[in-house]
Amino acid sequence: MTCSDPDCPDELEAVVDDVSELEALACACGCTMAVVAWPDRTD
Repeated sequence: MTCSDPDCPDELEAVVDDVSELEALACACGCTMAVVAWPDRTD
């Protein structure tokens, strides 16, 4: 994930069980985080 602010360089790797959990993730600058990749599910 990357910050939705184009001027902010922050990135985050998140591991969640449900995509809805991503909505709560925010950057330290206060902006939301944007998903840039979604891996295939592995069991």
